[in-house]
Formats: sequence, C-alpha cells, structure tokens
Amino acid sequence: MLAPDSRSLLLDALRPPPGMRMSRAVALTFTLDLESLLVAPLAFAAHGLRETTDPIAVMEGVRQCADRIDVFCQAGQIAVPPTKSALLAFVEPMVHQVRRPKPGRLFHPKLWALRFEDEATGETSLRLLVLSRNMTKDRSWDVCLRLEGYPGTRRVAGNKPLFDLLQHTLRLTVAPLPPDRQAAVEALGEDLRRTAWEYPDGAREMFFHALGVPRTPPPDFAGTRHLVISPFCTPEGLDRCAPSGKLALVSRQETLDCLPEESLAGSETFVVNALAGLPAEESPSGQEVLSGLHAKVYVVEKGHQARVLLGSANATGAAFDGNVELMVELVGGRAQWGIDALLGPKAALREILEPYERQNVAEPDPEADRLRNLVRDLAAIPMLVPRHAALNG
Repeated sequence: MLAPDSRSLLLDALRPPPGMRMSRAVALTFTLDLESLLVAPLAFAAHGLRETTDPIAVMEGVRQCADRIDVFCQAGQIAVPPTKSALLAFVEPMVHQVRRPKPGRLFHPKLWALRFEDEATGETSLRLLVLSRNMTKDRSWDVCLRLEGYPGTRRVAGNKPLFDLLQHTLRLTVAPLPPDRQAAVEALGEDLRRTAWEYPDGAREMFFHALGVPRTPPPDFAGTRHLVISPFCTPEGLDRCAPSGKLALVSRQETLDCLPEESLAGSETFVVNALAGLPAEESPSGQEVLSGLHAKVYVVEKGHQARVLLGSANATGAAFDGNVELMVELVGGRAQWGIDALLGPKAALREILEPYERQNVAEPDPEADRLRNLVRDLAAIPMLVPRHAALNG
C-alpha cells in the first residue's frame, strides 16, 4: 500500500476504457494551471486521433471534448501560461471560479468525476479520481484513489456527500453556469448518487466525507494509534486528526520547523528524503523526478481494524473547520492497512523517509498571506459590463 514505485499518470487515469467515449467530466481543484488543464481534453480525444497528424483534426477533437468538461477552482488561483497556445482558446468555457465558502476559508477539493459510454451498446460507467494534488505542473509526492462503478436505478445513501459537494460547488460559483452546462453537471451528480463502486482490494467499507458542505458531519478520528501524512500541519489540526494515542507524522521540513515543540512531543516524525524522487540507475531514463510532499493520508488504528482517509485535507484547523474538502475513508484490517504496513522496516514508503531533525525556524511572511487573500477576494467579485456601455463601445 502507498508503494512509492507504484506511480500512475493523470493522463492514463483520465483515458476512457477501450471502446468507450467520455460523455461528461467534472473536476474540482484549488489551484489551476491552464496548460495542465489541456491534459484532460487531449486524453479524452486521443482515442479518436491515434491515426491522424492533422492539427485541425486535433483541435476539433479537443474542442468537442472541451464542450463536455467543467472545471471548478478557487477564485484567484488560476495560473496563466507565459506563452500562447491556440488550444487554450477552448479552455475558457470549461473553467468556473468559485468563491470562498466563508471568510478566511478556501475551496480546496481535488476530484475528477467521469462518465463513459460504450460506443456500441450505449452502456454507461463512471470513474472517480480522488486526489491530493491540484491541477498544476507540481511534481510532488501525491496520492490518487481511482474508483470504477456503474450507475443503478436507486440512490446509494453513501454517495450523498458526492452529490452534495457538486450542488454546493454550483452555489459557490462566481458567475452562473450556462444552462446546458448547469444541467449536465447536475445530471452527473445524480449518476454519482446512484453508482455502485468497486472497492479497492482489502477494503471492507468505504465512506465519502465532503468537508465544509452544510450539514455534513466530519470524519471520526478516534483510535489508539494515528499516522498523519500532510505537507501542512497546525497544532489544532493535529489535535483533530490524532486526538489520542501514539502519533507518527510525515510532513515537510519547513512545516515541522514552524510547529511548537510540544506538538511533536512523543511522536515519530519523518520527512521525505531529498534524494527519494531521483530515478534509480536501472529505472527508465524518462521516469519523472519527484520532489517534496503533497500527499494527504491519515491512518487510524483501533483494535484489529485500520481506517485510511485520503484526499485534499491537510492536517490544519482550517481544513476541518470551514474549507471545502473531499476525503475518502477506507476500512480494512490492521495487518494490511495499518501503520506498521506503511512505516514498518520493510515497508516501501519507509524507504523514502528519514527521521526529522529540527532546523532554524523561518519567520512566516504575513504580508504575502494578506496579498494572496486579497487576490482571492478580488477574483470572487463578479465583473459585469453594463449593457449600454457594451453597445456604445
């Protein structure tokens, strides 16, 4: 589990199954790089463009797929590429900026919901990608859970958080979606609500947690041992995610340096080895170099049971008190899914970690935080051109 050498590409995770086409896709992300967004329509269009080098055909394939994709991101968190691309013209209708859920909090989920249709039979299947990474060019260590399923005729109670998350996202958009896109997103939400998912190997139960959505309860972290893997941590976040028992913590050096020493007292604390992402000599020369930590994983042990939660939420107070986040909880046996299985001497994840040693604490820059928050608030203000001004212009 969480083996560092078991890597997958988002491009591969988005590709339709053989003989099927993507009929609708919705993505949720905090930050959005427009060049990275092009991966999606290119992946969906690729199966119909394998035998052509005609750039016009490629652009038309991308355009048709872009008409079936909607991407929601935090207002003020869009990165514009430094160079122009003709393909970027198709991106604008796909992107919808989302307001803060409340002052000081963020729209922070990372999700792809995909519907595929069999080109011969019309049969429908769904795929859900729950990620810890944003839609950017970042090359950090991340996690992704891929779920496959088929929609049935009845609503599944456990899928309600997914439906509620999409509905809440639509309410937070800075500008209303065009009616056809609004209806398509709502229809996909209904499909998600009726889908029976295939569980990962070893999972006995599975639960979705849409944090920050009204009337949605938070996950239960009660247990005797806890593992927290999070790039950002605060004392209140650690108290929430590891309320009792022993704690093993994996985070970034700069994050741990800023935590009070009492927050780390008695815990096993690790950072990712700086050389962990370098390809080995026997690895393919094209293997991607990874650096830094961006994964968010929580393991809670109680008796012979282990619960693994993964998704977008950092171990911070804001993540569990106002941010919009998505987490998936998987329940399995402690022997297979417990902390020792991840951090034991023979565990693959343990091989890329090293014990944390405290260094000089860097002072945070409050001005930088205020500037980022100002940009987000400004981006959430709807910009409307008066009709008479448009006519006179």
